[in-house]
Amino acid sequence: MVTFVQLRDAKPYLWQTAADDLLAVSKQADRTADNIHANGIKALEDNWPDHTGRIARDTLVTIAHRVVNVSILSRGAMTALDALQDAIAIAQCELHAAVEHAGLVGLTVDDSGRVGIAPGAIPNGLLLAENVDNAIGISRITTALNGLGEPPR
Repeated sequence: MVTFVQLRDAKPYLWQTAADDLLAVSKQADRTADNIHANGIKALEDNWPDHTGRIARDTLVTIAHRVVNVSILSRGAMTALDALQDAIAIAQCELHAAVEHAGLVGLTVDDSGRVGIAPGAIPNGLLLAENVDNAIGISRITTALNGLGEPPR
């Protein structure tokens, strides 16, 4: 479960950095597979046409396929991290906006996400309904956070 404090203090750019690193891995794997085909497999076909050459060629083909799989899997992981970074950044922005708005209308939000009326403040009748709506909105954000599960480590 992600807590109020964990979302407030999250650093989504770290997930973006990891996604960028995975993209670099994927691109390098693509280049490696291309090099295996261009400089290994083709050369073996041209210069080693016997049975042993075919075994070596088949081994290089298998390796090239595995490297392509690494590229595909790292791009998939990169996509997931990109989506996670976007989701956390959006949720964090909404949380900060809700907390700021709560402060503007005389509410307090503690580190656990609980909403209350500032000490000594007596909300007027016109603001009371808005304050209740704000408290409900922040409560919904906290409830939604509770449904996100454990934060990644």
